[in-house]
Amino acid sequence: MRALMTILCCSLVAAPTALAQSRGELLYTTHCIACHTTEMHWRDKRSASNWPSLKAQVRLWQDAASLAWADSDILDVAHYLNATIYHFEQTADQLSSSGAAIGESSAMVREYGMPKRILIIQAHPDARRPHLAHSLAAAYAKGAEGGGHAVRQVVLAKLDFPLLRSQQEWEECSVPASLKPAQDDIGWAQHIVFFFPLWLGDMPALLKGFLEQVARPGFAIIREKGGSPWGNKGLTGRSARVVVTMGMPAMVYRWYFRAHSVKSLERNVLGFVGIAPVHATLIGLTGDMKPVDADKWLVKLERLGVRAE
Repeated sequence: MRALMTILCCSLVAAPTALAQSRGELLYTTHCIACHTTEMHWRDKRSASNWPSLKAQVRLWQDAASLAWADSDILDVAHYLNATIYHFEQTADQLSSSGAAIGESSAMVREYGMPKRILIIQAHPDARRPHLAHSLAAAYAKGAEGGGHAVRQVVLAKLDFPLLRSQQEWEECSVPASLKPAQDDIGWAQHIVFFFPLWLGDMPALLKGFLEQVARPGFAIIREKGGSPWGNKGLTGRSARVVVTMGMPAMVYRWYFRAHSVKSLERNVLGFVGIAPVHATLIGLTGDMKPVDADKWLVKLERLGVRAE
């Protein structure tokens, strides 16, 4: 009888762990095996290297698949994978205020590099209603913050500033007071991400006017006495991504029109002041885009944000 009671007590103690692993196995086999086999977990360069990074990877996988798992689901799957494959030493599964397990953000930082200071410049001229560019920027910001990076945002449509009228004004006058915080944000940033629609084959006038105002001598271009007449690049050490939405197919813009306006922005504006490398994400056929296709782009931008790319 005593032996029977001992077995019963041990079973009751072990039940929660077994239940969690059973649920984790069910979630994994139902949603994950459809995309890959368990062999991916045995690769030499697998992404998970410890318990926090395993939880972080499970969270990223379910985000990419739009599974909308609860934090308990993520932990159950992580427990199942750890018990059957990884065997990492586990730490307490406390949850932060954001819902992510404590340690996941630091694990992402270790996975994708040191945290960066990221500036998102929303250059869609219409702030009266949401557009795809706004959703893309929000997805990127979500990924970046989840990846442990510092994020600031500037919405150009909410700023009131004049256009430049002369070279003398550009060289001798100060940046408008309404743009000084944005200029300071550019100086603070290590990585800058621009979001804008393609208008008349180019960036909107709002963005061009903004860049003309903030990229002034003494900030974006450093001129020294006796130095190059072109000046020195004042924003070196920064990288950028340009995310452009358009009605035409992106392949047509890239190959038939040679992406001329984006290349001009990369080379003649950003590259001229030292921002490099500059990568471009071109998103076409936005006028008739289905929700499922828009969701795929949101997942892609969130992943870029996690990696600060």
